[in-house]
Amino acid sequence: MKLLNLHINQQFRSLPAGFKIEFRKPEDLETNLHEPICLVGVNGSGKSNVLEAIAEIFYSLDQYLRNEENYEISKFSIESFILEYTIPFTWSLDYLNWDSGLNFDTKNIHVRISKTENSPPVFEWINGEEIKSITESKDKALPERIVGYSSGQNELLSIPFYKSRFSFYKSLLKEQKSIYKGNVKSSRLQYIDYEENASILLSNFLMAKDGEVAIIREKLFIDNIADFEIKINRNQKKRGVLKIGKEIEKLLSFLKSNAASSTQIGNDVEQLSFIVTDTLKKEFQDNFLDAVGLYNLFRQISYLNINALKKKQIDKLLSSEQEIYENYRIEDFSADKKLFQISSINIRKSDINYPISYKNLSDGEHQFIHIIGTLMMMKEENALFLFDEPETHFNPKWKYEYTETFKKVTSEQKSQILLTTHDPVLLSGLAKENVIVFNRPQEDIERTYKPDRDLRGMGVDGILTSEIFGLNSTLDTETLNDIIERRKLLVKKEKQRLSDEEEIQLNILSKKLIDIDFNIPFADPLYKDFILAFENLDIYKRTDLTKEEVKERGMIANEIMQKLKADGY
Repeated sequence: MKLLNLHINQQFRSLPAGFKIEFRKPEDLETNLHEPICLVGVNGSGKSNVLEAIAEIFYSLDQYLRNEENYEISKFSIESFILEYTIPFTWSLDYLNWDSGLNFDTKNIHVRISKTENSPPVFEWINGEEIKSITESKDKALPERIVGYSSGQNELLSIPFYKSRFSFYKSLLKEQKSIYKGNVKSSRLQYIDYEENASILLSNFLMAKDGEVAIIREKLFIDNIADFEIKINRNQKKRGVLKIGKEIEKLLSFLKSNAASSTQIGNDVEQLSFIVTDTLKKEFQDNFLDAVGLYNLFRQISYLNINALKKKQIDKLLSSEQEIYENYRIEDFSADKKLFQISSINIRKSDINYPISYKNLSDGEHQFIHIIGTLMMMKEENALFLFDEPETHFNPKWKYEYTETFKKVTSEQKSQILLTTHDPVLLSGLAKENVIVFNRPQEDIERTYKPDRDLRGMGVDGILTSEIFGLNSTLDTETLNDIIERRKLLVKKEKQRLSDEEEIQLNILSKKLIDIDFNIPFADPLYKDFILAFENLDIYKRTDLTKEEVKERGMIANEIMQKLKADGY
């Protein structure tokens, strides 16, 4: 899927009523599709709130479609919005060309979902000037999966994902009691946290074929999984909890039959140990479709762990008003209460001659597995990835190569990465169409805008001193002030005599800056005239500038150059 625009008609956290953001113009759909859309700007400008709003909208839509006839419209966290995006045309949508009365192309389909207060959401197909309401199979208009990730403690982004998880758990409990069992579909919302890391790593390496994990081997030097352990706790003391069903029992039986050893730990607790060989990989690959298929089964088993949470805790999150969980934190529970866990993984790295625990990987390596491992598994899905600062633990080289890494592991047409960042290194390779800059809310200043030119070729210093970040210089404040003070003394020396104290100060600064600024006073006549043309050098002591001031600075420099040209330079 590819995001087009979002319009929220009510206040949502720091986003005001009437907030609009255009992710991509329809005419830009064929350009830079592999690049993520990056939201950038100062802290508190609302970047993360956009991710949170989209997650809340899709959570509400997902819940609505599960129980459309009895769903309470008031449960929508955002009651009035318009969201537009495209989804890839697939064989399952072929009926549209027959039933909708519209003549769709076979590449992308434009979807618009709108909702007003106290009314159900309206689903529409759009083809040029033609618009058709979606009355059946509305779920096909949504992305197959919405994946969330935050590198920090952004509990607000995680909330709709946890609500979705607990809601699905309650649906499984309800089905468990029913005589006429249906097929409860898994939620399309999925949050990637540290607990998911082991499942992501195992699924990718056990199911990898034809160099599918080459990028992880290249970046992290992980050659293979050496061994791993899975702990299963069948001791369920509570009543009214989720039982181990036939599908789960089948998987557990498979795991037990392929384990190198099985150890009983106390009552009903079994630890299975696996040594990873080509034979074991083949067993997994013969029994499971692909990496995401195995991962989904691990995820399905993990719902049993929710049994350890108190019912009132789950109900509180599902039923509370949005404001109640501004600082809400999902209570963690100890490992001994989990009914299923991948308790250990040892990996082999090409730069270390003995196996190490994957828990000993650095924060950056774990983050790489989180993000890239997830994208690798889901590359063939029509998915939306909402990543809040997914590069915080990366070194500059990884950040610089991030966009190219995305291209290697994602589908150009099928998925959309929307991320927030403060990092100019990550931004340095992006086209202007894929960057959206956020301003702090101020009267008469646009909340979001796209840069005037591509960030490619600007370099980190150029990006930092552009209107995006508004830095006046990338030098430290002390050095910058020394340079400005020296230049002011040079300007004064050209126009009048310096005092003895000023001459001493100029000599001191010239020696101090010998390897930084021009040491011989105005050796370049063009440079001399340029500096003399500035009326006030103190503006350069400012640490940051507004977007308008950055533009004004450029205009002043251009005017000076025009004057110099007129004077014969």
